[in-house]
Amino acid sequence: MRFQCSKRGAEAFNLIELILVVGVLLILALMIIPALRKAKEHDQLGQCVNNVRQLDLGLYGWSQDNLHQYPMELSETNWGARESLLRGDLGPMFRGMSNQLPNPKVLICPQGERKAAVSWDLLSNENMSYFIGVDAARTNQAILLGDRKLRVNGTAVKPGLVVLTTNDTVDWVRGIHFGGGVVTFADGTILTFWSSDKLRNELQTRGLVNNRLAVP
Repeated sequence: MRFQCSKRGAEAFNLIELILVVGVLLILALMIIPALRKAKEHDQLGQCVNNVRQLDLGLYGWSQDNLHQYPMELSETNWGARESLLRGDLGPMFRGMSNQLPNPKVLICPQGERKAAVSWDLLSNENMSYFIGVDAARTNQAILLGDRKLRVNGTAVKPGLVVLTTNDTVDWVRGIHFGGGVVTFADGTILTFWSSDKLRNELQTRGLVNNRLAVP
């Protein structure tokens, strides 16, 4: 007696194998893709911190050549940028610092949607991801700069001059840096905040009731 395997049964078995393989691959993809996305976001956060550090060093270097004062401390008649910052225009300050910075790309957060200017001459607020603390000075501990996508008391800030008080609830809009933001202070401290309470406590500790920010 001779036995023959059913061709239809073999095809069904192969189909089941294929479904199982596809299922396993889908499960692996569901596990791996979030991990890869999180690793990419961590890398982008590191790049943003590095940008902020370079801007901090650039401001410090500029001050070394200008009476040990930041551009926001000096009027435009003394080669500073205080008046333009109070108008919410950050371009003149950064163009005046171009010798202290590598290129306009340093002004762009890798998780933001804005694009870097092709040259310093063409730089505008639309080519920046970071706000500037107008009240920062070499002699205080005010906010120097940070991620621009702030929310104050639950409302996203608009471009222009923003005043923060130690009573405000301040955080960042969702979508960048796991819901947090990078901030550096006039004393060179760079911190990443994911809690509005921590930022508020930091401002209270530093003793400045108001922090004016020029937001691009």
